[in-house]
Amino acid sequence: MQPILLLRSLRPGAIYLGGRFAGEVDADRELILPVAAQGVQILELHPYDDSVPLARRLVFAGGVPVADAWGGLSGIHAVVWPGGMVEVEISDAPQIEEMPPPRMLGELEVYEKDTENGRLIIVRRAGHELLRVAGREAMLRADGSVYVVEDLNDEVGHARAVVYMPGAEGYEPVSVDMLWSNGMPMWPETAEGCAVATLQAALLGLTGEAGGYLAPGYALESVPVNILIDGYDACTRMRFPAPGSESAVALLKLEGENLFRATPVFYRASLSGGMQGSYKIEHFAVR
Repeated sequence: MQPILLLRSLRPGAIYLGGRFAGEVDADRELILPVAAQGVQILELHPYDDSVPLARRLVFAGGVPVADAWGGLSGIHAVVWPGGMVEVEISDAPQIEEMPPPRMLGELEVYEKDTENGRLIIVRRAGHELLRVAGREAMLRADGSVYVVEDLNDEVGHARAVVYMPGAEGYEPVSVDMLWSNGMPMWPETAEGCAVATLQAALLGLTGEAGGYLAPGYALESVPVNILIDGYDACTRMRFPAPGSESAVALLKLEGENLFRATPVFYRASLSGGMQGSYKIEHFAVR
């Protein structure tokens, strides 16, 4: 199977593959490149701004990326899809982190900074980083605990509120609460959205919500959802059509620091309505 790279870059620029010009990319323009099923490919981005060029060594075996070789490649994120398509996004140029002077809380150095998406808090002791969190909300409390609310940007709009407490070895989460990013859920109104929402809820451990998307007879003919998601890290829509003509969504498994593998999950849904949207899932299958 010959792999095909689908390249996208948050920085507009020219792509070179194996030392040869291959095309141009930006956030809205993708580049499709067939590559050899075996061996090494050198991918380069020459950006059109003043940021630093990027060169990465991509290793393939049997038509798929070698996870160990891709795992430490900073600046890129990849998803391996069925059929040989490898979706690669090149990140923004690394930025020098500029933080305001810290404030002291006992022996703790606390750095706080507003960002485009909320707030960043870094806590250090004697130069050693104990905690780094970012979210829509993030605050340091008087007792040294840190409260952060992170929007999960999933199908129905979950958010997660976590409290971290300092201990002998650093900070540990002591409570986790699920919230709604907009104050209320955005229940799915399509069969595909219902399938994604079901698996995302299960991955978050929200078994009650996940069960609310299932048709009454689901358990009689399908794998239990908690078993279906075992070993996976995320769920999303299929980027490319699944093999055959059946409807599917994708479960993603993290195989390296920046490499996911997508597995199609075939589903059948009925327009039966309920408290959690217009559809109910009748069947899930992985094969």
